[in-house]
Amino acid sequence: MKHLESVRHQLMERELLGPNAGRYGSPDELMLVSAGPISHLSQFSLLCGPTTRRVTIRQPPEEIVKAAEPHSPLSGETRLEECIPFTFQREIWNGCEWETECSILDASLASGLRAICSKTESIFPGDIPPSIPFNGPFWAGALAYELLQLTQPLRLQNPPQEHELLCVLWEIDRCIVHRKGDDSMVVLSTDTAWAQNVERCLQESPVEYPSVEIKRSKKPISNCTDEEHAEIVRKVHSAIVDGQLYQLNYGRSWEGEILSEPWDVFSHSVASNP
Repeated sequence: MKHLESVRHQLMERELLGPNAGRYGSPDELMLVSAGPISHLSQFSLLCGPTTRRVTIRQPPEEIVKAAEPHSPLSGETRLEECIPFTFQREIWNGCEWETECSILDASLASGLRAICSKTESIFPGDIPPSIPFNGPFWAGALAYELLQLTQPLRLQNPPQEHELLCVLWEIDRCIVHRKGDDSMVVLSTDTAWAQNVERCLQESPVEYPSVEIKRSKKPISNCTDEEHAEIVRKVHSAIVDGQLYQLNYGRSWEGEILSEPWDVFSHSVASNP
């Protein structure tokens, strides 16, 4: 991760990534880190380059997707309802900002993404190591748990706020793959000029950038106490024993002000993760 973070800084200084890389694409950044020991599940990490297309899904207005009436699934009260269509929006980077290219309505996450995440016929040039599962541009990003509204016939009692971002996926046609096995970097890009400039950066001696100090902020506030959390776990356990549930993941959350940049917090979390 430290090596990949160093590469990120070098690319930003050369205007190959970030807000000053406008001739290649948007300032959006995406790094996918596979931490921990090397295994068949953890072989490489990705630093994605400037992007020009992305897909977003947001929570519909409250009048379209209403909250479910109060009921207790832990007590066997299950209410099945048809999924309501959400808007899948594809945007393109016009050199200054993201603008809508097209949008569709779909009540299925799978079919909606298949339709909106159009596949390109482009391929990455050059010899790609067999261990890297990409031969052309691909989509990557983040999806929220609340997208189960598009995968299961269930209505949430506590849905997200309307217009809240539930999914963002970028089409990745420029990236650097860090292969953990031999600590090597592989550049994949349909843009020859970007790839050549990145290769020159990688051939330079690695630059050690000082770690950013995280600014201390107030202690975060949890949505429940330890005692309340323990009681919730007991209720879930009882429901499983009674056969009402097979599994349930309870999401305890903490909220608080972050004084440091989110990217710095992410880098610190990865670096301090054993």
